Amino acid sequence: MSEVSLVLVFIFGLCIGSFLNVVIDRLSEGKTLMGRSMCDYCERVLRPLELVPVLSFLVQRGFSTCCGKKLSWQYPSVELLTGVVFLTVWFEAFVQRGDVVLTVASLGIASALIVITIADLKYRIIPDAALIAMMVFTSLLFGHDLFKTWPFLDRALAGAVLFSGMAVIYAATRGRGLGFGDVKFAGVIGY
Repeated sequence: MSEVSLVLVFIFGLCIGSFLNVVIDRLSEGKTLMGRSMCDYCERVLRPLELVPVLSFLVQRGFSTCCGKKLSWQYPSVELLTGVVFLTVWFEAFVQRGDVVLTVASLGIASALIVITIADLKYRIIPDAALIAMMVFTSLLFGHDLFKTWPFLDRALAGAVLFSGMAVIYAATRGRGLGFGDVKFAGVIGY
């Protein structure tokens, strides 16, 4: 394993983290993922140099170049987190095991979990699209694990049990103990 490949995986993770920031904010606010990135405050379309993961935040010293407002630490934090997670997954799934399917599925699941976590913390919402993406990447493992000890029916049953248990809590607390997004998330985790 070369240092160059690790650097490239980390940079790729930073770029995906930048995209995940867009996904977190736009999906949680009910917006489309289409369109150019804009300043959170004055809505000016950002220039390419303002979109470089982590570096643009550091060069701008955490302030918007167009209107001077303070930028959220969410942006470099999610980018760095994603870069580190991608490095970890790459090392564990690809370098150690040589498993391409596990690597792709794990990177997708990790990305969905980052979106779910940050969106839940920031907006108190779990975007359905992130749950669907997580299920899609988890499904990659079904064919991969078809002849192993944890087959599809067991996973589906586990998802149904977790979903049902959380649905009971949701109903008993009338949505005050947790949101319905948490109920759906429990079902996906079991899946």
